[in-house]
Amino acid sequence: KIAEHGDQPALRTAALKALTHCKHLPALEIAARRLKSLDPEECRQATASMLAISGAQARGALEQQLLSEPHPVRIEAMLRGFLAPPSDKLIAHAVAIATDTLRPIATRAAAAELISRSDKRRATPMLRDLFRVTDDPQILRAIARALRRRVGHGWSDPAGFPLPGPDGACVQ
Repeated sequence: KIAEHGDQPALRTAALKALTHCKHLPALEIAARRLKSLDPEECRQATASMLAISGAQARGALEQQLLSEPHPVRIEAMLRGFLAPPSDKLIAHAVAIATDTLRPIATRAAAAELISRSDKRRATPMLRDLFRVTDDPQILRAIARALRRRVGHGWSDPAGFPLPGPDGACVQ
């Protein structure tokens, strides 16, 4: 009931997350409605919930919605919540978003992170460029995490981009 009728997005998001954890099938309907939310966390959770509950069945429909979504807040949220392997078409769309300097930096970073989960070599230069042009600590942390996933257990990028080591100091 809270997931559907809660008066605060944070409560609806938490309730949807709980229903998703239980694989509650009616939560798919709730998640589908929440994809239109302008609250980024709610929209992100809706995307993640649809993928977690219905898996491959929802992937194609979510990709189509993401490809046609015009609102940058929802694009960013859906990119962050899309943890399934993306199609080549979605990767190409994410590349276009990540390299479009007219888009918000958070949206571009979310696109580059999605690319990094499937095409690490292609994502690395985009992540590096985004790291250099933002000063938002949350975005910087997300990009650094994606870069660290890119290089595995090593502490620096093969191209020499410094990343923090276990002691917090940047190393080459």
